[in-house]
Amino acid sequence: MKAMERPAKSFLESFLSEDTKKVPAIATVQRVHCPTCGRSAERYHLKEDGIMRTQCSHCDYLMSICIETGQVIEAYAPSFSPAALAASPAMG
Repeated sequence: MKAMERPAKSFLESFLSEDTKKVPAIATVQRVHCPTCGRSAERYHLKEDGIMRTQCSHCDYLMSICIETGQVIEAYAPSFSPAALAASPAMG
């Protein structure tokens, strides 16, 4: 049994880690406004994987979508809760 196994890196950690410091030529990074908090966020267009990922370090927003179909692959927005959305005037 191995003494200490290191947990697997998340996508972002592996994308920005020291050993993969170069951004691939097939990826572009764009500065956008976060749809949740309005601050500066980053949008990664990963053409090789066919994914567009938007993330905000201020409010922890994350959205990954398929470039070809527009289907949501992964989403996380801690400021949105079902109770908050149900209470909003637009839902009534």
